[in-house]
Amino acid sequence: MKEMKLEVISKFCHLEMIAFMDIPKSWPKVKRLEAEYGAILPTSKPDVDNILKASMDGLEGAVYHTDAQVTSVNAKKVFCHPDKGPVLYLAVSWTE
Repeated sequence: MKEMKLEVISKFCHLEMIAFMDIPKSWPKVKRLEAEYGAILPTSKPDVDNILKASMDGLEGAVYHTDAQVTSVNAKKVFCHPDKGPVLYLAVSWTE
């Protein structure tokens, strides 16, 4: 993994988060396919707000000074493709 040195920003910003969750292996094949194609969304723990809080805390001091600078958020939790595995996507944007 490559380490990136980022300059901590002091202006307001927008955070986008997509949490790709594992499809339970115990589910029947039909239900697993529905989850893979987005017909079923994950409703189990962890809750999307808890993932978001932990992510925002992790970015504090690395991307922005305090999470109070985040003025808007777009967050969702979806099932991942079985071959890809779970991952957390975070994007921070701001304007001049």
